[in-house]
Formats: sequence, structure tokens, C-alpha cells
Amino acid sequence: MLQAEIFIDTRRKAKKGYPIKLQIYCTLSQQRKYIHTYLYQNSKTKKTPEAQEALSKLLMRLEPIKELPLNEAFPLLQEEGDLEILAIMQKTGIVYHLRRVKLSHPRRTKVSIVGRMKVSH
Repeated sequence: MLQAEIFIDTRRKAKKGYPIKLQIYCTLSQQRKYIHTYLYQNSKTKKTPEAQEALSKLLMRLEPIKELPLNEAFPLLQEEGDLEILAIMQKTGIVYHLRRVKLSHPRRTKVSIVGRMKVSH
């Protein structure tokens, strides 16, 4: 089961303030992964509305894949496709190949499923 929370990284302070990160915790394997939100704030305790919005978006994206282990769910989170479809493909053993197309923004890519095949175990 995956859980998400937001925290302020007070270990380092940039010129913009303290970085806000999202933490994904897997209760099955007891592992944590962190996602940088590229949001900063000066307060060490109170979280901004933008940070709360980033957490709510992450919680909505985690909903279809929350039953997967973290090592399978985290790569799916980084994809821009529909997570529910990708999670079903992961559970049923369908192997898919993704094609990334760079868009005008340097950090954004469009992901499309090129081909798939069923793998028998």
C-alpha cells in the first residue's frame, strides 16, 4: 500500500527558501522515494497552498496504483500516461514499449504506447 505526504526539507536552504518535497512510502517493503516539487518557501513549519495542491495531485495519481509495490509503482508515476491503464497492464503481465517525444518545454515529454505483447509465465 502506498502513502504520500509532503514535507519541508529544512536540511538545506536555497536562495528561494526551503525546498518542498513529496514522500511516497510503501507499507509492504517499508521503502521511501522522494519527488522534488520545485516549490520553495521561507517558513519551516507552515505549508503553502501550492504545496498542498501538489500533494492532492499526487494522491489522485497514486489512487489507481496504490496496491503495487514501490519499485513497480514509482516508474509508472513518472510516466505522463493514464496510470490506471498502465497499472492494469503491469498486473496482467502485458509488456509495453514507451516512446518519448520531447515537447517545447525541456522537462516535459509526451509518452505514447508503441507496442505491447502478452508474456506467459
